[in-house]
Amino acid sequence: VEFEFFCNGELIDSFIAHSFYHGFAKVYFPRERYIGVHIPLTKLSKKGDKLEGFAKETRQQLTYKPLIV
Repeated sequence: VEFEFFCNGELIDSFIAHSFYHGFAKVYFPRERYIGVHIPLTKLSKKGDKLEGFAKETRQQLTYKPLIV
């Protein structure tokens, strides 16, 4: 899955999620796990910035509302 991250409405990074997160080993999720990603957002933003992430193909937002640093 390819994702795009925006800071104050401006594209700051895009990436492909290609690893899995096994943090809930005893819980059964679809495909048996979550997709895991790590982005150094503190290097790309400053206090008060609005961060948003979307799946590139579907435009599905990763959070219910924007993250404010």
